Amino acid sequence: MINILERKEISQRQAKILLLHLLENNMCVEQSIKQLNLQQINDEKIIRSLIKPFILENLQILKDYHSRPERVLKFYMGHLMKATKGQVNPEIGQRIIEEIISKNINK
Repeated sequence: MINILERKEISQRQAKILLLHLLENNMCVEQSIKQLNLQQINDEKIIRSLIKPFILENLQILKDYHSRPERVLKFYMGHLMKATKGQVNPEIGQRIIEEIISKNINK
């Protein structure tokens, strides 16, 4: 389980859930991850396809970016996490959101 956590295949929050599940059930780590649907989304194409339409539908939020960048980033990140039930790798998600915002900030 530690190796899977270090490879960022699951988050720390997911590791806690997994650990409790492993203690209660006699299953291997991989089976438990699949059964609990805990695999973290690290694929940039998938993440981009999930968040880009939402950002483009909500371009008016970008007007606040210069005065409140953190709030705008948290708004989009919150949507991404809600849409994926927290399964997106937050580092990758944040980076992709920042890239999309930088390309659309002057529109």
